Amino acid sequence: MSKESRRDSETKKLTTKHSILKKLGIPVKVNLPGVGENFQEQGNNALVYSGTPEATGGVAVSQTFASPADLFGSNLGEITRSTRKDLPRWADLIVSASGSASVLLNKTAVEKVLQVQHDLVFGKRATTLAEYVTQTVGDGVLISSFWPLYSFSRGSVHLTSADVSKINLPRIDPRLNLVDFDLAIQIRVAKLAERLWRTTPLSPLVSGRVFPGLDVLPADATEAQWREFVKTTSEF
Repeated sequence: MSKESRRDSETKKLTTKHSILKKLGIPVKVNLPGVGENFQEQGNNALVYSGTPEATGGVAVSQTFASPADLFGSNLGEITRSTRKDLPRWADLIVSASGSASVLLNKTAVEKVLQVQHDLVFGKRATTLAEYVTQTVGDGVLISSFWPLYSFSRGSVHLTSADVSKINLPRIDPRLNLVDFDLAIQIRVAKLAERLWRTTPLSPLVSGRVFPGLDVLPADATEAQWREFVKTTSEF
């Protein structure tokens, strides 16, 4: 890149950052163009069941974790290879999704962050990929809340006011499932949660599913139905 091109690029970055803060009346003291970008969030879903008369007792909470192998089983090797190849495409998505702020993100840097995350999730020292909180809340109510721990999607968070008292009221756009693989993970996580309640010794304590109803997510739900359930009920 020529000196002129680099200068034009830096000018564009500074101008864009100025435009984000200028409308709030905030002067730029230090030019840090990536501030507010690369925001990472988790999608949270839940399944709710009714218990049999034998499901008695008070409030209890169990916290468990699932590894990539737990979620993908014998397909883990292929998933690892295919997602590694997808990292450049995901970096493009993340940079493009930030709109006018895309000039603030460096695709090479974003891709490097994704590579580090991929190594953390799928490398030889692979960590856990999902978290589950299983609860009994009394009166025969059984709940599984669950979420992936490391989303590949990235969003943004920016100030909405120069008023210091409103610093905790930013504009947050998590862009959940911007990267399609995040949704695939969430579906796997949800299926494993549902499988838990169909497995002994818990299954005899379950009389039926309350949320979502079987009209929304049948016992033999298709991949499309699982996808719709996860997409429409995800919270952050």
